[in-house]
Amino acid sequence: NLNDGFGGGNVFEGNLLAATVMETGDHGPFNSWDRQPFAHEMKNGVPVMQKEWDTIRHNLFMGNYYSQEAVDNDDGSAFFETHDNVFVYGQTGLKSDFFGHSNVQHNNIYAFITRPALVTAKAWQRKGEALQLFNSTIVMTTTLNYAKYDCGRCTGGLQCPVLHDNAIYTPTGESSGFCGMTFAERVASGLDPGSSVSKWPAASNLLAKIRALLELPAEVSQVETHPHSTFLAQT
Repeated sequence: NLNDGFGGGNVFEGNLLAATVMETGDHGPFNSWDRQPFAHEMKNGVPVMQKEWDTIRHNLFMGNYYSQEAVDNDDGSAFFETHDNVFVYGQTGLKSDFFGHSNVQHNNIYAFITRPALVTAKAWQRKGEALQLFNSTIVMTTTLNYAKYDCGRCTGGLQCPVLHDNAIYTPTGESSGFCGMTFAERVASGLDPGSSVSKWPAASNLLAKIRALLELPAEVSQVETHPHSTFLAQT
């Protein structure tokens, strides 16, 4: 748990997390909130209130048991860049609520999530502080819309989440639209350029993507060959 951000500038890298969130359901293996600002002098020795960016990269998180999502950026969390991770199970992907902003997730694999990969609640971003989800592989267990946010909070000085170049996979190869448009209409209109939806990939193809992203050996013959191989070998 990362409590209140403080000065930021943290890097969370190379971790394998599993068997977490065994007693509750309102968070994930990684949880943060940002309810209380702090003044710090981490940059140039000048007191500032804005935290530095935190980075979550090159991790394998197993959201089994009751995980709401792999990375739960809760209660105003801001200035997070989450990239090149593999998140398995859980309900959602990028979460932002209670005026959270500046949360960027890209080049991740979200495997077998049950709800939209981007979910917001009471989180309306100013221009330049929008949520971003792009260049990711998203394997869903349903045909629900892969993003959910307040479509009426994107005008004036506010900005909708930025979505593009995501590869979505569902059991039927279809994904529900949102904000009054079908998935195909959103892509064609430029609201979600480069994104696509297809049927579930073959298990071998998905495992190849996971191994490549985590820089694992191309073939795993024994569980003991690599500390991250248990999931891959059993799958």
